Amino acid sequence: MLSDKALDRIDVLILSRLQENAKLTVRELADELGLSQTPIYERIKKLERSGVIKKYIALLNAQKLDMGLMVYMTINVQDPSSPDMYSMIAQLTAKSEVVELYQITGDSDYLAVVRTKDLKSYKDLLLNDFGNMNNIKEIFSYIVLERVKFTTVIQIGS
Repeated sequence: MLSDKALDRIDVLILSRLQENAKLTVRELADELGLSQTPIYERIKKLERSGVIKKYIALLNAQKLDMGLMVYMTINVQDPSSPDMYSMIAQLTAKSEVVELYQITGDSDYLAVVRTKDLKSYKDLLLNDFGNMNNIKEIFSYIVLERVKFTTVIQIGS
């Protein structure tokens, strides 16, 4: 595994640029950084092999895809040691509307990020799917009115 200490200035620049635009070619990166293509290519491959670069993705506009409602759900379970926990987690992760799921500390056991078309779709999902899952004690829904900040960029170095 590659540690943060093993990243030099060029690695950090490559990662920063790829986070901004993953479609940059090796040639474009080499031109920007003033290096030849071969060392840039080798560094990218090293970052991929080490797991620092997990994958390349396209970020989609949920509004344009008619999935504009975003809801944060906190979930409390009845019994964290219940065998039903595995089933509940499997059911939650199997729902395409659940785009993120975290086990958390604090007043709730889980935090889910849910994307649906509209409030009616969310209500149907809540009542017909989540409401029938074993071991869920309570769910609190927080509807996102406006996304004030969103980024996928991870700051590297100082």
